[in-house]
Amino acid sequence: MILENAGQSLGSRYLIIPEEWQIKIYEAYKRIHLQGILHHDLDGRHILIQGGEVRLVGFRRSYGQDVKNPAHVKRLLTEASTVRGAFGFRSGAELSLNNASLDYWAALPDPAEFKDMLDRAVQRWGWHPPEIRAINVRRGMKYTEDGFEIGARR
Repeated sequence: MILENAGQSLGSRYLIIPEEWQIKIYEAYKRIHLQGILHHDLDGRHILIQGGEVRLVGFRRSYGQDVKNPAHVKRLLTEASTVRGAFGFRSGAELSLNNASLDYWAALPDPAEFKDMLDRAVQRWGWHPPEIRAINVRRGMKYTEDGFEIGARR
C-alpha cells in the first residue's frame, strides 16, 4: 500500500493533543479492536491525520483476536486502555478496563459475567497478599489493615 498523501504522522514525540483528536484516535483503535485486530505497536508515528480524519498504519506486528474469547477481549481492552493513556486521556478510573465501551465484550457468550469479572478486578486494585506486603513494608510501602496499598488508585 502506498501512503502518499495519507496524512501527517503524530510522530514518536510527546504531544499535547486536543480532546477532539484524542477521541478520534481512541475511536480509530476501537474500530480495529471490534474487528478483532490487536495493533500491538502503539506509537504516534502510526497515527496519520489528514482532513479531520485519523488513519492507523504500521500493522506489521498486529495479529487477530477472537472477539468471542474472553482472554482475547481482555487483550484488546488492555491495548485500548494503553491507547487512552498514551494519547492524552487522563489517568485513573477513565483508564479502567471496566469503564471501556461495552461494545468490546458484546460478542462474548456471557457479556454480563465478563463485566462482573472486570468490576471485581478493579475492586482488588492495590491489594497485595501478606507475603508481598511483608517485602514491600521493608521497602517503605504502607498498607491498610485489609491489605490495600495506601496511595494506590482504586
